[in-house]
Amino acid sequence: MRPGKYRLIVSARCEGEGSDGLALEAGSYDVRKKIITGKNIPLKDAKSSVYKEFDLGVHELNPNCYLFVAPKRNPGMKWLYFDRLTVIPVSGK
Repeated sequence: MRPGKYRLIVSARCEGEGSDGLALEAGSYDVRKKIITGKNIPLKDAKSSVYKEFDLGVHELNPNCYLFVAPKRNPGMKWLYFDRLTVIPVSGK
């Protein structure tokens, strides 16, 4: 991956009880700078029988970064299903 700005979009869904709290966090982590750029997705938004796309915003990525999707510790969230993470280059001016 070439260094630059990229928009990240995660396709995910979850199953659980209730709608309080968070379901997942997704984003990027720069290993060298030790910086996490992530977005928390609420359980009420992610709970579904079909996959939903969540825009994670624009991230500054380089070869020292990795992308992640992780469940949050929430007793109401039982299962997290992750379909894909789309990486879209952002042309800058």
